[in-house]
Amino acid sequence: MLLLIKTNSMWKYITSLKITVSCLLILFILTAWGTYYQSEYGLYAAQNKFFYSFFFLAGGFFPFPGAQLVLWVLSINLLADALSNFKRRSKRLGIFFIHWGIITLLFGSFVTYYFAEESYLALYEGEESNVSTDYRDWEIAAWIENKSGNYLVSAYRLNDLQTGTEIYFKELNIRFKVLNYFENARVRAAENSIAESFSGIDSLFGIKKNFDPANDLPGVVIEMESQQPINNPEANPQDSKRKIILWANEAGPFLLERSADGNPVTISLQIRRISYPLPVVIKLENFTKENYQGIGIVKNYESVVEIKDDDIKRKVRIYMNNPFRYDDLTFYQSSYAIDPDGRERTVLAVVKNAGRLLPYISSGIIFFGLAFHFLTILINFVSRRLDEN
Repeated sequence: MLLLIKTNSMWKYITSLKITVSCLLILFILTAWGTYYQSEYGLYAAQNKFFYSFFFLAGGFFPFPGAQLVLWVLSINLLADALSNFKRRSKRLGIFFIHWGIITLLFGSFVTYYFAEESYLALYEGEESNVSTDYRDWEIAAWIENKSGNYLVSAYRLNDLQTGTEIYFKELNIRFKVLNYFENARVRAAENSIAESFSGIDSLFGIKKNFDPANDLPGVVIEMESQQPINNPEANPQDSKRKIILWANEAGPFLLERSADGNPVTISLQIRRISYPLPVVIKLENFTKENYQGIGIVKNYESVVEIKDDDIKRKVRIYMNNPFRYDDLTFYQSSYAIDPDGRERTVLAVVKNAGRLLPYISSGIIFFGLAFHFLTILINFVSRRLDEN
């Protein structure tokens, strides 16, 4: 009996309206605080500190709940309240649907945060591509060109890298050992350096990471551990201990010349942002931007692109607040760049989000709940007036 009383008390606390209101108030504070913080430290830093965290230290010492914790608490609160009052809500069906609409919206946020992929596609006029590039994540890529002109590529994510890690490019059957790894690196001269690099770098050293990792330039020093896949009996055994420096800011790949079965083979090694293949080829036909008269501030910019899907070609306009959607991919007009020679380049944000329809579904459920609830109130009000008369 005592256990039942304690369980009921705990359940009432979980479903309390005070928790709902407190969560909404904290979310309001976090939104305002994060917006102010963003102006000084950038969007990514604000997202990580206020919205992607469970806790953060306000003022450097006082723990304050982050949006992720608050949203989890709010989700549990709303779900418990909807379940516990299902029977009682049979006469208040509108309120019931409003609760489930909000729960669906929060679930959509969960799916987006954990499973969405964000990348970008930068194109000059006349240029086309079917590959987008990650904003922040990097990889070490190794590739060779085969006789048919295609590339055999193998890659290793830098997120999984640390000093001492062994990198094995399975497709090329070649191994490296990581001697040093820096999440954000710069170069310096070193005496008697035996390391090789594309641009003649002697040595790397680590510096403090930026608030936004998109601005970091990772670097790594690796050592070749074997001669594979090269079967060259005349190779120098010391050649297997070659040290190679790869840095994200280098203009090209390091070329590793080898001989396989008596034929020359060139293996290219480079740190690059992770790439994602797209199901369509996108070609930039025209990019235009419009400024406000007299002040030079950009009013609008848009891209006219050609979409090539199998044998079908069509033109699409992508501009601010008017994205292009293809399956679970959404292409937004994100920004643009102008080179020193005056060439304009569009930057399209590419978002792959399996839960992109959930906000629309949740909005529909909430709208239905509100409409049903107010219609029920109106009918009850009219019925009481008729009974009084």
